[in-house]
Amino acid sequence: MLNGISLVACGFGREWVLRKEDFFEQITSFDCMFKMPWPILMLLAGIFPASANFIISLERFFAVYFCNSYRSWKNHKQFMLFGATVYSLLIFSIAMSTVFFFPITNPDKMCVVTNSVGIVYATFHYTICSFTYFVSFIVVVYVWIAVRKHRTMGKHEQRMQHTSVGITLTSVIFTVIPNCVVLMDAWHQPKLSELIVGIAYCFYGLQSCLCLVVFIAFRPEFNARLKALIFCGIHRTHAHHNSWSRASNARLVRPRDHQQQIVAKAEENLNL
Repeated sequence: MLNGISLVACGFGREWVLRKEDFFEQITSFDCMFKMPWPILMLLAGIFPASANFIISLERFFAVYFCNSYRSWKNHKQFMLFGATVYSLLIFSIAMSTVFFFPITNPDKMCVVTNSVGIVYATFHYTICSFTYFVSFIVVVYVWIAVRKHRTMGKHEQRMQHTSVGITLTSVIFTVIPNCVVLMDAWHQPKLSELIVGIAYCFYGLQSCLCLVVFIAFRPEFNARLKALIFCGIHRTHAHHNSWSRASNARLVRPRDHQQQIVAKAEENLNL
């Protein structure tokens, strides 16, 4: 969700700058970071999902190899969220320090990550995100193989493992590849066309979409809740329409007609 919000904010923000007709004016990295709404979101959308995936993969590792300690460990969910947040804020603080102490001037207001924090930190940022996703994928696959060797997994556990592998694999493919393309374009080694860079940026959006596909494919309970969420509004509208129709029909019945119906029914009962 954070990734999607950052992409939407980036699109609307750049459209707003283009309509102001000052897109090609110079801007410093400090102004890029603190006067434009999307650079901070793009930084957080890069590092926080990566750290969350890494913490979740570590949780699975400890749950398998240190199961007794894991079962006795209370509030581990809160600790995982706290760990991912601290790790993300640590990387984010490095970015802010780079902006304060090593400002640069950009020729336009595109304000991508490389323009907002400099090419050196951008290289570190994209590298650490890619490395985190890659390590998460290795840990999840290792746990999956180890569990399959030692015991037979049930259907529910198999679906859970397939979901974890699918999400981490999707994250690796649709994050590492565009990160490499963005870095090559920033360093001009080799020189890439704008079309290739644009396609690479589309991978970030596809990552969020394909995670939904993975959940639909391997999690029946997610499918049930998704269908309930989608069709809930339709059912409510249909029920509201039926209740309104019944109320309208009741209002159309005249009191005299209603009284005659009661009398006729009473006569039928007497005849019986």
